[in-house]
Amino acid sequence: MTRLQGTGVVSGIAIGELYYYEKEAAGEHKRAFSGAAEEEHRFNEAVSQLDIELIALKDAALASVGSQGVSLFEAYRMILQDLLFLEEVHTLIYRDSMCAEDAVLEAGRSLAATLLPMEDPYLKQRAEDVKAVAQRLFEKLVGDHGVETLAQAQGILAAQNLTPGEMMHITKENISAIVLENAAENSHIAILAGLMDIPMIVGVRPELDPKMNGLTAVADAERGALILSPTEEILSQMEIRREQLAETKKLLQQYTDRETITQDGKRVRIEANISGLVDLDGALQYNVDGVGLFRTEFLFLGRKEAPSEEQQYRIYRKVAERMGSRPVVIRVMDLGADKMPDYLKTAEEENPAMGLRGIRFCLEHKGLLRAQLSAILRAAVYGRISILLPMVVSLSEVLQVRELLEDVKRQLTVQGEPCRMVPVGVMIETPAAALISDTLAQNVDFFSIGTNDLTQYTTSMDRQNAKLKKYMNPYHPAVFRLIRMTVDNARKENIPVSICGELAADTTLCPYFLSIGVTALSVSPTRVLPLRKTICELRVDDFTDRNDQWKEYFS
Repeated sequence: MTRLQGTGVVSGIAIGELYYYEKEAAGEHKRAFSGAAEEEHRFNEAVSQLDIELIALKDAALASVGSQGVSLFEAYRMILQDLLFLEEVHTLIYRDSMCAEDAVLEAGRSLAATLLPMEDPYLKQRAEDVKAVAQRLFEKLVGDHGVETLAQAQGILAAQNLTPGEMMHITKENISAIVLENAAENSHIAILAGLMDIPMIVGVRPELDPKMNGLTAVADAERGALILSPTEEILSQMEIRREQLAETKKLLQQYTDRETITQDGKRVRIEANISGLVDLDGALQYNVDGVGLFRTEFLFLGRKEAPSEEQQYRIYRKVAERMGSRPVVIRVMDLGADKMPDYLKTAEEENPAMGLRGIRFCLEHKGLLRAQLSAILRAAVYGRISILLPMVVSLSEVLQVRELLEDVKRQLTVQGEPCRMVPVGVMIETPAAALISDTLAQNVDFFSIGTNDLTQYTTSMDRQNAKLKKYMNPYHPAVFRLIRMTVDNARKENIPVSICGELAADTTLCPYFLSIGVTALSVSPTRVLPLRKTICELRVDDFTDRNDQWKEYFS
């Protein structure tokens, strides 16, 4: 018996025969340079063919997993139109006399390399998307052998990685689980697997081997384990757990379309954290009450220049239209620290996490901020949009943005551009913001508590530093005192307050947050159903009457 360990990203347990899917590696070709004009023509033909393929895959996704899967293929099409990628291929062909095959792979590697060093998982996923598009273009150029073998695959599918296109050749009837070496936890294929309800494990180590093909296996996505050649005892235990898990998942699915109301009749909003249209697909699948945090900084990263107002407007409008009457909270660009575009880099900062980031960055780059605010006010005509200000430490920062908003609205009105003023909220993610939350509450329309950064800055520990993991305490009493202070001040001014950090998804903390007056919880889409189930089973009044137990626990 052999056990390989990874991370489960779509829950479930599968038992069956392992099918190892191996595809031709990029770069296994030999082709002479045929002249720049000919190579560019071949590249353009491959781009056209892939675009047609992506449109077909988008239609297939619509048919098999619904509208939630469509944006995955739109994201690939956007990379095909990315000027940075296209210009790099053009340069490699004309300057370096590369054949089209080599040029697309090198351009993909180059663009991905600018994104991979960044800590944020969204940027790492964008890097993987770029490499996937480059690989598929390469396959088109060398002859496109296709992925027909996937359609005949049976059992537990194992591979180094898959693309969303390859995923569309898989059915739940044939494939009981997917096990991958290199995919990220929040990857597009993980989203697709979730939509298809196929258990998935990623980041498996030690590496998979083609010699494993045909072995009896157990894919335990609950524990992130792939067990090869299991004993009869292990098989029996897994069968029991599989049945129990299936029953639990069936119960959770009953909460997909339910309103989030406690046993004593209190309505609670469960909203989603998203970084783009792809994430929105997962959120809509679980019938969220709104978008509690739209991280817009990712629109500015991995590009040669900042997105234009028009480009931003189209994205914000699409999100607003898809959410309909449900609210969308757009956080203005939270750039700085590890999220700094190359085209804006200035002198290195000794401590970037404490430097020019968040609202400070926005106010130092008012041209970029004006364009973003203008795009948001225009998009607000099509939905219930609010804006959220990150890393606030003073009232003056809020007032400067409000003044800028009024000026932008006046300019749009003069131009005859339809627009709408939006509510303004503040992220409480610094101790300073929490400590002056009484003053801030009198000047904003809502609060959103970002517990990740609030914990980091309160405890003076970098949450990206693996060496500090054993010292970190997400339940530190100082953090909870700041949360309680913030909620109390919000209630005094009758403004809503939500929590959007990792603690929002902690079902054990849910009773506490609701008992002190938190009105919404914003989480990643996959955490919605367990949270909704917990809330629907609660009586908040039971906890409100026993607040002493919470004070004792968090002090």
